[in-house]
Amino acid sequence: MLRNKFTLLGVAAVLVGSSVGLATSASATTTLFNTSAASVQCGSIIAASASIAPPLSSASTGTATIKVKGTLGDCVSTGATVGGNPQEPTIVSGSFSGTLNTTGAPGCAGLLSPSTIAGNLVLKWKVASGQKLDFSSTTLSGGTITGGTFTGPLGNLYGQFTLAGQTFGPKSAFIGGTPSTVAATSEDVGQLGAGCLGAPPGPGIKTIHLALGVAIG
Repeated sequence: MLRNKFTLLGVAAVLVGSSVGLATSASATTTLFNTSAASVQCGSIIAASASIAPPLSSASTGTATIKVKGTLGDCVSTGATVGGNPQEPTIVSGSFSGTLNTTGAPGCAGLLSPSTIAGNLVLKWKVASGQKLDFSSTTLSGGTITGGTFTGPLGNLYGQFTLAGQTFGPKSAFIGGTPSTVAATSEDVGQLGAGCLGAPPGPGIKTIHLALGVAIG
């Protein structure tokens, strides 16, 4: 009889433990954000680079393959909803990568002239714990890239590149905005020009580093 009581108590303990587990699981909900009408703006481009093949030089034909990668910071969403009600996710960070085939002016002038882009740029998003986007990434296709310059705080001129005219790929987050990116180079214009003309570490520019910028999706 005593043994049967202990058995019943053990079964009861197991059932109670299972109920607690179920209750804990049910309370751990995830908030799903709809970004179909939302846009995102990132104020920082961090540790980014663009590798160019063949290296950009005075002998370049105007076509190149550019592999880009980097991290995005200070990203803010606008226009997202949860269950039809306005609510914005907390974007912890973003990253981007892609292989872009560009066609533009030959020689060093290609740094400043508009070039057409074939290929995709993929941006991946990390949101706060307990949150989830309808899609975890944004794919941008095609468009153009145009070079220019901007003046740094000490008066030096730096390279500046603007991406525009891109289109959203399928299953992309934050498709409510107009894709555009403005990024500045770590190298100043003097270093870029010397590298393109074959000065050390030439010949040609193999890699450009991007330190500042704004990405808008």
